[in-house]
Amino acid sequence: MDKCLSSERQLKNASEGEEKRWKLCCDSAKDELKANTRLDQSLSELDKARQRLRAAEDDTKSNPGNSTSLKKNSAMTKALGNMFSILPDEAMTMLSVDQRLAIVKRNLGEADTKHKKDMAALQLAQSTKERAISSYLEA
Repeated sequence: MDKCLSSERQLKNASEGEEKRWKLCCDSAKDELKANTRLDQSLSELDKARQRLRAAEDDTKSNPGNSTSLKKNSAMTKALGNMFSILPDEAMTMLSVDQRLAIVKRNLGEADTKHKKDMAALQLAQSTKERAISSYLEA
């Protein structure tokens, strides 16, 4: 009788362990998918920021303007960049060429930082998934 109960407990523990390992595999695969989606999104944002920078640099070359205090005030640059990121690109024409260039450069830096962070998160998610799969297969 004790052997039967002991075997039942062992079977139950083994079953619960397998379920936990399977759930870990599924969760890590979902995390990898989310990280991959975020990376794709940040890559798209980085490409847009690069395009805006090229356009702003072209505007600067064709229409050199006077320098502004916006280059020195990073808090204002960030605030304006956030505000104008919501609006269509035509709204940026309200600013001088130098102001647009400063905002676009700041946005490019932020997009690049976000892309690097998302790349690291994807690599971490991939390694976590690989460990979860190997743990599931070895057990």
